[in-house]
Amino acid sequence: MSRTNNYLVSAVSLLIGMAVTGQAVASNGYFAIGNGTKSKGMGGVGIALPQDTFASANNPAGGVFVGDRFDIGVNALKTQAEETDTFGGVVTFNEKLGDKLLVIPHLGYNGMLDQHSSIGVSLYANDGLYSEYPLNELTLKQGFANFSYAHRIGERSSLGGSILVAVQEYSVENLPLSSTDTATGLGLKLGWQGYVGGGVSLGATWQPTIKMTESSDFTSAFGFNGEYDIPSTYGAGIAWNHKGFTIAFDYQRINYSDVAALGNSTTLPVGQAGLGWNSINVFKLGIQYEFNNLAIRAGFNHGDNPVPENTLDTNGLIPAFIQNHLTAGLTAKFFQSSELNLALIYGLENTVSGASIVSPGETIESTQSQYAVEISYGVRF
Repeated sequence: MSRTNNYLVSAVSLLIGMAVTGQAVASNGYFAIGNGTKSKGMGGVGIALPQDTFASANNPAGGVFVGDRFDIGVNALKTQAEETDTFGGVVTFNEKLGDKLLVIPHLGYNGMLDQHSSIGVSLYANDGLYSEYPLNELTLKQGFANFSYAHRIGERSSLGGSILVAVQEYSVENLPLSSTDTATGLGLKLGWQGYVGGGVSLGATWQPTIKMTESSDFTSAFGFNGEYDIPSTYGAGIAWNHKGFTIAFDYQRINYSDVAALGNSTTLPVGQAGLGWNSINVFKLGIQYEFNNLAIRAGFNHGDNPVPENTLDTNGLIPAFIQNHLTAGLTAKFFQSSELNLALIYGLENTVSGASIVSPGETIESTQSQYAVEISYGVRF
């Protein structure tokens, strides 16, 4: 291998590591509401609206409309979660499950090969899971390297594909079976985007399940049967732009129930059980107005709750119940080719309660909310 290739492999490994070390907490399940600061400021939309180098993470076909560009940024995220268990009207357990500020870096590059095709690489992370409670701490970190190619089909549409290198780390501390384990996987993401006239663009994307290597220490700690794969997703989007005003809508499906460690019923025997999660639908709506050297944004993101009420015995300590997010953002352009981007995200408080299966007569109630700030710098070449 040449020295240049060695440097490239080392750099990619380091950057994936940076993304994975950004432990965070749940949004749409444990998926981020979107990728890229501009997308997050608009509720996570991006399937039909490429705006930066993370277009390939939302829809690989969008890279050819982005041009030559580099972005780097960081997301600071905090989830407040609390669980209360009651039996006969008496509180038997009440604890905060986490109130820690967590940081996730990201960066991306997009380059035009010619006027018809582009390549790109982006490094980012899902929001993952983080929970701490008496004598126990649970962390799921999940990062991606996205290598994309997009090609124009005529002047108005494009096809694109990405090769995804996924790395995830599980950590369970202070249990009798405390462990830290890492898994890797190779995946694919495909997309289409087209402009249909009148300022309207459409997009569609599909990502099959990413098969991860087995993590025996983690699965044995929880009694899971099967690898903790990354669930498949698909989605579609539409965007309309007129005189600096843009409105966009995305639909996304996340198939959590298809993953053995997530979807199998918790009523199954130990060694065959999963968390009992359902697959979810996510709806994203965003608006943007650009004037002079500024752009302002707002958005709303709604996702189903993946956790059924009858699985709170297993899931009550996992912060994954937030369903609604309000977002805002802005971009300030300077030096002709540079810009500073900001996104604010508030996950509205949500409370889920259900009867305990393990302890009949006991009721479990979990309340969660979320705050995040993301800032990034972008430059066009």
